[in-house]
Amino acid sequence: MLSRSQFDAACDGFLCKYEHPSSDLSVHCIASLTGWSWVEQFGYGFMTRSSTVSQLLEDAFDEQTAPRVSPSLREYLTMNQHVVYSASFQVPFFTLQYTIVVHGSPLSLEEILHTTLFKHDVSKQAETTTFALTLPMSAFPLLSQGEHPVLGTPCWYLHPCESDNAIRD
Repeated sequence: MLSRSQFDAACDGFLCKYEHPSSDLSVHCIASLTGWSWVEQFGYGFMTRSSTVSQLLEDAFDEQTAPRVSPSLREYLTMNQHVVYSASFQVPFFTLQYTIVVHGSPLSLEEILHTTLFKHDVSKQAETTTFALTLPMSAFPLLSQGEHPVLGTPCWYLHPCESDNAIRD
């Protein structure tokens, strides 16, 4: 468990440490740790990161042909990630939202599972509904749809009780 002030201090330490990451880290590690910033909304602060990513509109292409595919067969997504303090669980809380750049529509759970954020086989071994993804033998969903604890907007979030398992995988 963590207090709000401990969360704020930990985020500050993380942001300071990875503002200029060490050169001994791998490129993949640097990419996953950088790009975060601190925002304050409605009197509460949280870490945020946004980026634009592309994905193929058709799943018929394999990884070898994908780089040669015309840009017109790709769609561009905005990915927003937040690390927020959960007052209910008293732990950090990871939220995410993918939206299609052209019209701002959010991705469904099935579409999110096909992004690079998840292993491609995760949905094969899990139970999925419209609003949640639950791994076998798990008491709580790994990924659920709910309300952002600060912004009050719909988002997807990793359940705090399952975050350790998700990160380990």
